[in-house]
Parts: sequence; C-alpha cells; structure tokens
Amino acid sequence: SFFDVTHPDNRPKNKKLFQDMFSLKTTNFSMEKKYIRKDGAMIEVAVHATGIMDAEGNTRFGTAFVEDITERKQIEREALILKTAIDQASVGIALADENINIYYCNPEGLGLRGGETDDLVFIPKDAFNNWQVLKIDGQPYEIDKLPLVRAIVEGIEIREEFIVKNQDGSHKFCDAIACPIYENNKIIAGIVVFLDITDRKQAEEQIKELNHTLEQRIKDRTKQLETANSELESFVYSVSHDLRAPLRSMDGFSVVLLEDYADKLDDQGKDYLQRVRNASKRMAQLIDGILELSRTTRNKVKWKRVNLSALAKTIMTDLHKSQPERHVECIIEPDLYANGDVRLLRAAIQNLLDNAFKFTGHCDQGKIEFGALPPFET
Repeated sequence: SFFDVTHPDNRPKNKKLFQDMFSLKTTNFSMEKKYIRKDGAMIEVAVHATGIMDAEGNTRFGTAFVEDITERKQIEREALILKTAIDQASVGIALADENINIYYCNPEGLGLRGGETDDLVFIPKDAFNNWQVLKIDGQPYEIDKLPLVRAIVEGIEIREEFIVKNQDGSHKFCDAIACPIYENNKIIAGIVVFLDITDRKQAEEQIKELNHTLEQRIKDRTKQLETANSELESFVYSVSHDLRAPLRSMDGFSVVLLEDYADKLDDQGKDYLQRVRNASKRMAQLIDGILELSRTTRNKVKWKRVNLSALAKTIMTDLHKSQPERHVECIIEPDLYANGDVRLLRAAIQNLLDNAFKFTGHCDQGKIEFGALPPFET
C-alpha cells in the first residue's frame, strides 16, 4: 500500500491528508514525501491525489499521481548550498541573464554601495547607471563598457578595477573579474565577482605620498650636500692659500739664514734651520694632499683595470728622490692588478707608502714590501 512504502516520517501527514479527503474536508491534496523501494533505496516523490465521489456526494475512491522528484530535489539542495555560499561570500557577486539584466547580487555586493539585501529585485541593463559605477580615473562608464556587459557581449573574461559610488556619497574601489556562462556553446548568463580594495588603494596612495616626500627630502639633502661641498671646497682652497704664504716665508728666511749667515751659525743652528725647512716642505706636501683628496672625492668614479705594481713603483721612486739620504729597501711584487678608479687607488697607495716611508725613518736600513696575500681558505 501507499503507507507501506511511505517513509515513517511522512506517514502521519499522509494519513491525515487522506482522511481529510475522504471526510470531505478537502477534495484533493498534494504533498512531497519519501518512498522506500523494494531494494531499500529511498526516493523523493510528489503525490497529487483527487477524491472520486459517488452519487450521494461521498468520497469513496481516490486517484493519485506520483512523480519521482529525487533528481529535482537534489538539484534544489545543491542550488541552496551554492546560494548560501554565495550569500556568505566575502566578495561581491552579481549575476545577469543573457539580455544583461542583473537578477541577483549577494549581500556583500549590495553592501559595497551601502544598500540592503531587499534593495535588489531586478535591475535591467538600462538602469545600470543607477549604481554609479565609475572608471578607476573617476570618469563614468558607458554601459556597454562595463566589465559584466562586455563579458556577456564579447564572450571573454574581463578584469578591471573600478569605483562604486555609495548612496551616502562615499566611494569604494573594486577589483572585478567578469565571465560569461555557457550552455551548449551558447551564452546564457554572466557573472561578475568584485573585491573591495579600498584599503589597498588608500595604502598605495600613502606609499606614493611617502615616496614623494622621500624624493623631496633626498633632493633637499642633495642640495644641502652640494652646498656644503662647495663651501668645503672654497674653505680648502682658502686655507691652503693662507697656509702656503707663511710656509714660503719660513722656508725663504731659512734659506737666507743658511746662505747669508752660515759663518755665524754653528752646526746645531744649521741643523735646526734645516729641520724648519724640512717641516715646511712636509706641511706643503700635506696641503697638496688635502687639495688632491678634495679634487679626487668630487670627481665621478671611473672604473678600469689598474696596474698597482706600477703605481707603487712610481710613488716609491718619488719618495726616494724627496729624501735621497734615506736608505730604504723596497720590494714590489710585479703584475698586481685591480679594478677601480686610478686616482683613488693612487691616493690610497700614496698614503700607505708615505706612512711606511715615514715610520721607517728611525731605522738605519728600512725595508718596505708591497704585495698581495694569498686568499683565505673557507
């Protein structure tokens, strides 16, 4: 019987409906219920029953049409799950039919323009402008250029950033992907998924402002450094000029004393005057070094392959000529090369060898070596 194959959960309702029909409370009824087949499998059915009356108006019999709706109910459940997922999604989602009429937008999408869920029932294509969707540069869209419209019309995926103007006048930046939906190679609908990127855009603007501020600070700092370098250059030249005058006087008067008053000076006095002359020469060399270093650091670094051995040999030759009375053995390793600016390398080697030459002054037989150490093993 019907009741034997009816699922136990549905039997009470099914029984009452039949009782109402036979007691003339109703002439027909419809219900959805579950049937249990002989193999134990369960299906869902829709039952449509109608009472048949006799001549006295009493319901004696009934007919019932049973429709298997298992597949339909499964589709409905899947659709409900999908709709629930879309409704709860953290991105805006809108659907449009093949005629480009929006028939659904989830709460997140509606929230982007400050609306409520009940605000959207159906939006025809001609009313899209009511949403005030703007291009990323703030200009209004032509309806045919909207991502969702293009996706349906052109049959391609469209990704764009745009602005949604809210009902309260504020703006939201969105990143959207619009795609057509096909059935049997025919476009039947379109979907657009859009994400609120307002916070990201605001962060990008802050970064741009910070970069602009940083660039301006760098320009200001560079200008300050240029001014300071210019002032330093003027100072160096001024100081060097002011120092050279008394040094020339010291050296000149020392020479006069040694030449014109040599007969009045004992050996110790002559030694003192020679020391004064040597000191003035060293001071002049220091001034020349300061000027050379100032010029070197202002110029642009020019990279090239430099023969360090040749530089060291030239510098040592000049040092020997400056103090020929010194006996200093110099050993220079041949064919030492390095990549760098020849002026800076010359200044560095000059300082190193000058110090070595100076600090071996107390030795009767000094020794200076210029070479390269083997690389460290790791």
